[in-house]
Amino acid sequence: MILAITELIKIENKIQSLLKETNRIESIKLRLNKFKSLFKDIEITPKFDKDVFKCFIDKVIIEETKEDGTIKPYTIKFICKNGTEINCKDNFTATSDKQVLNNIATSDNYHIW
Repeated sequence: MILAITELIKIENKIQSLLKETNRIESIKLRLNKFKSLFKDIEITPKFDKDVFKCFIDKVIIEETKEDGTIKPYTIKFICKNGTEINCKDNFTATSDKQVLNNIATSDNYHIW
């Protein structure tokens, strides 16, 4: 009987923890959607604005190494100042041996700005 009560308390704590995490994720989604709606109707500037970029982006990571060791050189990850990550992946394939060799030569490093 005592074991069952202890298990029920553990399950209830786990449920509460999962509910808090779900609420946190939904809150983040809501804030991101509000943020996106602010910029929805803004006209795109014809040139890159370095100051605006620096206000939002903490760092940029070019290239991705998957868990199995596979290198994806055509992936860019933007790490925002608020911790949000924006992943841009391209299924581009190199069309020449020169491109493949160039990708292999630079694939050992992450390039971070």
